[in-house]
Amino acid sequence: MSECIVDQGHDLGDLDEHPSVSRPDDRLLQHGSGTPVYVWWALGKRRNRAGARWKCWFVYIEYRRADGRSAYQQLELALDEALDADIWQRLSQLPLAGLCVEKTQRWLTARG
Repeated sequence: MSECIVDQGHDLGDLDEHPSVSRPDDRLLQHGSGTPVYVWWALGKRRNRAGARWKCWFVYIEYRRADGRSAYQQLELALDEALDADIWQRLSQLPLAGLCVEKTQRWLTARG
């Protein structure tokens, strides 16, 4: 079992197995539901009970529910998975519990 440590701060530098990591662009993604959703990335790290640590990406798909509240689908990806050409297709097919197309579109329009 590993524990999740999400950290975008300076102390990720102590993990030098991947000294330079390019962050994928945050962007709108056309979801399989027919509405765009917002996707953003955070560089983080994992640590297992033995103390071994490694860098990873936490990707968040943000959308709105029928009551207007924010909702997120979070995934953890290995650093090289973010470079996979199929990653955006995979993200567009993930089930998003409670997704409200109308509220999500309204929220994204208001964001500009």
